[in-house]
Amino acid sequence: MNLNEKTRIITESAVIVSLMTIFVFLGLYLTPIILLIYPVPFIILGIRHNVKSSILTVFASFILVSILIDPLTALFVTIIFGPLAVAIAYMINRKYNSYKIIVIGTIVSFISIVTSLIITGYITGVNFYDLLKEQVDFILSTQESLLKEMEISSYRIEELIDKYTILLDNTILIFPAMLIIVSLFTNYINYFISIATLKRLRYKNIKMPLFSKFRLPSNIGSGIVVIAILSFIISYYKLFNYDTITLNISILVVFLFFLQGLAVIVYLLNKTNINSILRGVIIAFLILSSPLMLIISFVGLVDTIMDFRKLKEDK
Repeated sequence: MNLNEKTRIITESAVIVSLMTIFVFLGLYLTPIILLIYPVPFIILGIRHNVKSSILTVFASFILVSILIDPLTALFVTIIFGPLAVAIAYMINRKYNSYKIIVIGTIVSFISIVTSLIITGYITGVNFYDLLKEQVDFILSTQESLLKEMEISSYRIEELIDKYTILLDNTILIFPAMLIIVSLFTNYINYFISIATLKRLRYKNIKMPLFSKFRLPSNIGSGIVVIAILSFIISYYKLFNYDTITLNISILVVFLFFLQGLAVIVYLLNKTNINSILRGVIIAFLILSSPLMLIISFVGLVDTIMDFRKLKEDK
């Protein structure tokens, strides 16, 4: 590595560290959702140069955020997003295929989030689930107070509170599945934006993963059969929290088929002459419309059998 290249890496790293400190500040006090794409600059740096530079820049960002904002924020941001940035950069440099990057990246993201929750519990002295339950109880008591102020009959209030209780209790039960889905989304959005940015920069011969070509592995059927048998055994012998395990597995299976079903719909929309903005509106509507989720999941299930897009032939 010559002097010019070292200077370029140091300059780019310094710019990224400065910008991402501002980014963290904006995420904390204005729009928290933008923190999801925090890993992108570190991924791009790791691909443009090497993974070592990405690791050192993540560490430098941790130090600067600790000084200018606070150490706890720096710790959590680094734990949740740092390993993911390094992992994606490493896998892209090693020419891993899209499936491996998505699966391994999701696992890394999931472990990072769980680690941050464990550390939160250790620092606060309160188990995360207990904290979540407290929040649920607070929401229920607030809802009950609001309903009483609206002069609704006590019978109706009890009925509504029972519905809220069931809904919130189920939310706690499916929390592990929700964490996996959030991990998958975080990994995919960072992977996609990083690749798209590098393609715009005309950097390296990197293949852009198209969502319309997304397809679950061909052995997914066998995997689901194995999972179903294990779920039955767990349920039959009442091992562990069998209801919770079965519920979370069911949600994840439905979600995976939903992704494939959505990919089929995007593929078909791309074949039409519909305006790209309208296509985006249709896709957003399908994602946000919960009643359609099972229908789209069924489309995904059928596509795994029928292969509407003939992706097996393309391979």
